[in-house]
Amino acid sequence: MKGKLYLALCVSILAMLLAALPAAADGPGLSVNSDPVKMVKLELKNDIVMIAADDYARIAGADIKYPAEDKLTIEEDGKSLEMTIGQTAAQLAGQTLTAPGAPEKSGDRVLIPLRFVAGIFGYDVGWDDRQQLVSLARKEVRDGMSPEELLAKSTKACQEFNTYTMEGDLDIQMEAYADGKKNEEMPGGFTSSLYGQYQNDPFAVYMKQTIKPESPDFPLGETVVETYMTQENMYIKMPGQEWSKMDMPFSPEFFKQQQDIQSDPLKAVAQMKEFGITLNFGNNEKIDNQEYYVVNAAMDMDKFKESYRKIMEQVIQNVPGETESQDPGQEMQNFMQSMFEKMKFDCYYTSYINKNTLVCDIVKFDMKMNFDLDLPGQEAAEGDSAKPAQKVEMVVTSRGDFNIRDCGEPFSAPDISGASQAN
Repeated sequence: MKGKLYLALCVSILAMLLAALPAAADGPGLSVNSDPVKMVKLELKNDIVMIAADDYARIAGADIKYPAEDKLTIEEDGKSLEMTIGQTAAQLAGQTLTAPGAPEKSGDRVLIPLRFVAGIFGYDVGWDDRQQLVSLARKEVRDGMSPEELLAKSTKACQEFNTYTMEGDLDIQMEAYADGKKNEEMPGGFTSSLYGQYQNDPFAVYMKQTIKPESPDFPLGETVVETYMTQENMYIKMPGQEWSKMDMPFSPEFFKQQQDIQSDPLKAVAQMKEFGITLNFGNNEKIDNQEYYVVNAAMDMDKFKESYRKIMEQVIQNVPGETESQDPGQEMQNFMQSMFEKMKFDCYYTSYINKNTLVCDIVKFDMKMNFDLDLPGQEAAEGDSAKPAQKVEMVVTSRGDFNIRDCGEPFSAPDISGASQAN
């Protein structure tokens, strides 16, 4: 039991601390500033590489507006490009330009010619015919800083405070399809309210998550889960229970390694690169009279999987077993491998960095996740019929905003004096 509890908690913690996997793409490949971008699907239309307008906005940090059903405007760094679906004529600063191909509708997406649009906004566009790869390259700066340099300075500014509070809400929508048919009995949506306190030295994290289903008929109702972590121990408080305690599954060596990395902003940014995180600038914004730098982030699946695997190898060495014959570490490896094989993620988040303090005040999060479950059949119970095996596809979308505040305020630990040892 204890090994399984560790397994569940380790997966949950790492899922919160690390970003998610983007979905792999078919068709021509894409790289931006030499970083592969696999969450974007490109299409060839009459020998013209097309990209969904919203995907271009994501990789470039542009703003997309749809002023009319057949029109779109792309805005970035003071430039505004106006295009019309079905027409090659485009407007830029009062001038009419001719695109090699017209924007077109494709399902719920609007496709635009990638080379034409990217070139207007300062990208050098290349094509590798052997690899079927489009390459985009440009140097982005804000006040002389690249996205990586700005993030390093922001990390350093946050470390000087040592503590901060994070609070926000996630809107989670869930759909299930059994053998291709939508399950109408699924609860549909949830709101997940998160409150967290973080302390860098000595390490401590407190998290409280309140989950509320949209449907009043959902049997579980509101659910509250609290967790508290120090470098030595991990505590959890489930609904209707008191605090339980267990050893922290991360080794002291792992903690020291991560603290060394996080104490050096340049190392922290380098670790992000190892995880396949690519950064770009969005348009600067003013929120409540405060000016912000905007940094967008996405992730390469292959790099993430390799880095995640290395961390999991360190974690599973410290997972306790229930008997000598059990190998919970191998159990976790098998679980993670199975999870990666069956799950696809498309994750994107935006950080708003205060121009005055360089602290990240706001984070906006957007993720879509698909995974398959093979449910075994069940024999008939008394008064009930047998249930055949089913293949279930789950589709989960999460969107939310988080505010970071109370930098430098004292860390308030929960009362865990009555915690019992988990068994």
